[in-house]
Amino acid sequence: MKKALFSIFYLFSSIFYFASPALAVTTPSFPNCANPQGSVKVSYSDGTHGIVGSGATYTGRDTVYTLSDDTVTQCFCSEDGNGIQTNWWKASSLTEDQINILKSEGWVYVPAGNLWGLADSPYIAKNYNYSCLSG
Repeated sequence: MKKALFSIFYLFSSIFYFASPALAVTTPSFPNCANPQGSVKVSYSDGTHGIVGSGATYTGRDTVYTLSDDTVTQCFCSEDGNGIQTNWWKASSLTEDQINILKSEGWVYVPAGNLWGLADSPYIAKNYNYSCLSG
């Protein structure tokens, strides 16, 4: 009897496990700063800049590319050739659950993009390191 109950429990738990939807968010594609695309929104050949998610200040050049109405890429290159690419995605169409999934994947939620020179809308942003040493 115990064996039969266990088998029934296992069968039902397996059905519910496999029937639950996978939690994933499809993000837009962003070009690499090594091969930037889009139209230049703003560009600074030198200066002190901020990087979302970091309280530090960074010195070097910074260019922001508009890719679409909802996506922007920031390409920062420090004086020593260490770059940080920030992919910005307007979050106004995302649900709270989707934002939480993205945050668990390393994205940073920004409630007001206008504080970063973007539209007055929430954004989700993610940083990537890259080498920007000139060859």
